[in-house]
Amino acid sequence: MPIQQGSLTQGEHYLSLGQLEEAGQHATALEKSAPDDWRTHDLAARVHLGHAVTAERDGRMEAITPLMRAAAASYQKAIVCDGRIAGLWRNAADAAWLAGDRADAVAWYEQSMQLDDQDPRAPLRLAQAAFDSDPDQARALLEHVIVLDADIAEAHASLAVLDAIEGDDEKALLRMDHAVALSPTSPGIRVVQARVARLLGEPSRGVEVILSLSAPARSTEAASLELEACWGALGRPDRIADAWEACFVGNAHRSDAWRFAVRAAEAALAAGDRGRAASLLDRASMVGAPAIDVEKVRAQAAQDASVSEGG
Repeated sequence: MPIQQGSLTQGEHYLSLGQLEEAGQHATALEKSAPDDWRTHDLAARVHLGHAVTAERDGRMEAITPLMRAAAASYQKAIVCDGRIAGLWRNAADAAWLAGDRADAVAWYEQSMQLDDQDPRAPLRLAQAAFDSDPDQARALLEHVIVLDADIAEAHASLAVLDAIEGDDEKALLRMDHAVALSPTSPGIRVVQARVARLLGEPSRGVEVILSLSAPARSTEAASLELEACWGALGRPDRIADAWEACFVGNAHRSDAWRFAVRAAEAALAAGDRGRAASLLDRASMVGAPAIDVEKVRAQAAQDASVSEGG
């Protein structure tokens, strides 16, 4: 049956207002009345994505992957209805990527590129997928992205990382400076800047870059991972513990916040501060850390204490 334009319009309206339940009701009705129209499944997919955003905001991290997979499945239904729309393939790939289904995401990004070779978003994501396994392919894709749109800071920053890995310090710094100039307020670009500094042998500069960010920005998981790498290069496990504890505090609303407390405890233990490690493990337990993860670190602490006393 032809799609009911009024119902689609109403669904779009509710979605724009953030009224996801109402939008979902229209999507469900359209899936019954117009299952052969790609717009039906596109609406359903965007409702799933909206719920994923809400789940992330509320800290319900365990809900995000199933919602992303549901969005990818809805986009795939849309593609069955009309496989000529590059954006549907790219959107399906984005959802699959965020759900951790990387093989599907790569295949769908490639299909999107075949249908629209002027869209820089698909090759940018493909470059990220190939970054560690095939840096030459990643470089070629990133350079293609810049040909399509020279103002994508993420592409320049990623190339700076590849240059730094290859030991081309001057080029890495020039590319990174350009990426920062294109997106000076992006915390993500700043985290990459810190990584480039570390790769170029200046981890203290990397620390400086991240600590210059706002408290919320520097307490993200991505920033904390890079701080861990920089402080690790400087031989400061105590400061690694600081970074992960700040991440734990800044993300206490997340259902998986315990992970950050456990990492802080591991770093505190590496720094020889068993009291702090024990306190952090207690805090991790209070917010739902699995007993097996907590006991693993406690066992390590007991072993270290035994070795120390024996010595």
